[in-house]
Amino acid sequence: LASLWARTKIAELMAKDFAGIQQGNPRKDVREAITQLGLDYRLMTRFTSFVAVEELTITEGGQPRRIEVPVELPEGVSYESIFGSGDEHAGSFGHRMMQPIAKMSRSFLGGKVARESVASSPPTMVDRMEPERDDSRLGDSSGKMDSTLESLVEHVEKAIALPNNLARHVTDGKVLLQVWLTDTNPETLEKLKELGFEVVTQPKTGTLVIGRLSVEKLKAFSKLSVVRYVTLQRASA
Repeated sequence: LASLWARTKIAELMAKDFAGIQQGNPRKDVREAITQLGLDYRLMTRFTSFVAVEELTITEGGQPRRIEVPVELPEGVSYESIFGSGDEHAGSFGHRMMQPIAKMSRSFLGGKVARESVASSPPTMVDRMEPERDDSRLGDSSGKMDSTLESLVEHVEKAIALPNNLARHVTDGKVLLQVWLTDTNPETLEKLKELGFEVVTQPKTGTLVIGRLSVEKLKAFSKLSVVRYVTLQRASA
């Protein structure tokens, strides 16, 4: 029921700015909301299309914590070879966006798989798992953080005490993040570390890294040209 609700919500958001999305110039609030729904509910959207998640255990505050990390479709493997193809079209807002994630064997990607029914028809093209590239904003922080992180930054800048719903994400002044980068070259990772970013894990595919960063440095971090999008790394359900 949760994934059904999320897909319905995504369709509603698409309808709000359908022209802008089709032209590659979506509204910031619509893009961010769709991206966050895709990440939270493991759904393929216009801006996210990972097909599975790997479950990892990290140590935070001296306690073990399970997290789920998106895994990208391996290079050279087509969507059709895993999900199959069909003759029916789905949805009126571009059926590739609304395809649910298919269940795959654990041995294929070596991780916990996001469980959904097999899609009835393949998307017209396979998106990357990272939010769509928009190089024009890489040196700006606007639109590069999810709403929770933006709220954290606002509270810190205004010296406002964090409410419980925000404070629970902070441990020793730091937050655990998923960071999408332009690339994962050593030089790029070094730029992150210069701002105090602590790499916890780095998936073997894609340009995603998981790590910790001081809340006070979030804004400066998101302004780095190598950073494409930053969101909270949430605990495994």
